[in-house]
Amino acid sequence: MNLSDLLPSSGLSGIALAFAIGLVGGTLYFTGLWWTVRRLADQRLSTPGLIASWLVRLLALVGALWGAMHTSADRLPALLAAVIGVLVARTVILRRVRAVAAPVMSTSSSAARASARPVSPTGTDER
Repeated sequence: MNLSDLLPSSGLSGIALAFAIGLVGGTLYFTGLWWTVRRLADQRLSTPGLIASWLVRLLALVGALWGAMHTSADRLPALLAAVIGVLVARTVILRRVRAVAAPVMSTSSSAARASARPVSPTGTDER
C-alpha cells in the first residue's frame, strides 16, 4: 500500500482535502510571517534569522501546495482549491492581527502625538 491508495483519486473529496491543506499551509505561512514581523519590531531577529524564517515559510507553503495538487487526479482544480484555502487563511489571520494590533497602534500613535507637541526653549509646553 502506498500513499496514493490513501488519498482520494478524484471528485469533491480530493478538492476538499486540497482546500484543507491550503488552509493549514496558509495559516502556518501567515502566522509565521506575523511572528517574524513582531520579532523584527522588537529587534530580536537577526538577518540570518529573517532569511531562515522566510525559507522555512516558503518551503512549507510550496510543499503544502505541491501535496495538495496531488490529492486529486485533476491537479489544476486541486491546486486552485489549495490556493483558495491559502487566501482564506490569509484573510482570517489578517483580521486577527488587526484586532490584536489596533489597541497597540492607538496607544503608540497617541504617545507619538504627545511627544510631537511643540516645546518652548524654556522646556514648557506652548499650549
